[in-house]
Amino acid sequence: MGYSEQNPVPDRPTVLVVDDEPVVLDMIQHLLSSKGYHVLAARSANEALQLFQEKNGTIRVLLTDVVMPGMSGVELARRLLDQNPNLKCVLMSGYGDAELFQHGAFDLGCELLRKPFAADTVVKTIQRVL
Repeated sequence: MGYSEQNPVPDRPTVLVVDDEPVVLDMIQHLLSSKGYHVLAARSANEALQLFQEKNGTIRVLLTDVVMPGMSGVELARRLLDQNPNLKCVLMSGYGDAELFQHGAFDLGCELLRKPFAADTVVKTIQRVL
């Protein structure tokens, strides 16, 4: 399988991180794991859907890139929120408002994390949505 788990901490929330850029995915996974979060990483929306099914009920936050090959992060968020309306959602993007609007990024009520971002911004955003 194309995902990994690092440092599972049972008393900390599980975050599903989805990004098609391996460097970004690995950086966020390492950062959140180092702060004690249980992190699941997926390189595609389809991989994330599979993980979400396998970990039914344990994922509290979705942190996903908006623009990815195949299914967008917005569509992924929409599908997961349909399955679990209590899921917290953070969308990441380096695109401007016009492109984000076109992708429907403002329609779901998710937090928006603008790329590039500082490491502490990711952690603070996850803390805020929880």
